[in-house]
Amino acid sequence: MIYGSIKNLSVYTGISANMDKAIAFVASHDLLQLPAGKHAIDGDQVFLLMNEYETKAAEDCVMETHKKYIDIQLMLNGSESFGYAPLEDQPIVEDYNVEKDYTFYMAEMNYLTLKEGYFALFFPADIHQPCIAVNEPIPVKKAVIKVRVE
Repeated sequence: MIYGSIKNLSVYTGISANMDKAIAFVASHDLLQLPAGKHAIDGDQVFLLMNEYETKAAEDCVMETHKKYIDIQLMLNGSESFGYAPLEDQPIVEDYNVEKDYTFYMAEMNYLTLKEGYFALFFPADIHQPCIAVNEPIPVKKAVIKVRVE
């Protein structure tokens, strides 16, 4: 898991060719102007999901991993808390769904606040629990870039 300011995202160039495409897209587009929904960057290798939703209680938010994709979650408006835990030895709640690329867990999480202008990057070995209200539910706008693992 990597957490930092969106303005410093380019520091992570070189992780993979697909990651470089995602970072270049963020640098060259005004993400706030994108409507909700899926936006192609490079077919199924790199794409963006623009989400607008209301944060919710932690017990209503799933703890998940992905095998095929790295998540870059970029908070554009608002803020949310998110949980993080390493994958090792965590109890599975729902086995891997190949079609939707997720496994759900029940883990002891560490929590951070994803503030406006910040990002969190989750690798396949990172359990993450997004969408959690910081104090009370608020509307947020968040871009999630799915980066295919090479």
